[in-house]
Amino acid sequence: MKKQILRSEKEHKRIENNQKSEIIALREINEAVKQDMESQYNSKLIFEYDKYSASQQEKIDVIDEYENKLIKLAEAKDQILQKSSEEYADKIKTLELTIQKV
Repeated sequence: MKKQILRSEKEHKRIENNQKSEIIALREINEAVKQDMESQYNSKLIFEYDKYSASQQEKIDVIDEYENKLIKLAEAKDQILQKSSEEYADKIKTLELTIQKV
């Protein structure tokens, strides 16, 4: 009877130790999975941030390019107006001289 109790206690201890080992292994696996998920999340977050940053930079570049084109168009318009004004002023002087000669 005493042997059976000792055997039963040994078996109980063995089962308890196996369960503790399984719990420790599961905790390690859980920690590894958690760290992997965190790493994947961080990678995705960085990827999305880089994508957003690139999009913002592209937007800034497009705005800058548009503003530069507007400036160039305004300068070209001013040059054309200046040139046209000078041409018409010359024509008016020529016509005035022609009229004075007549």
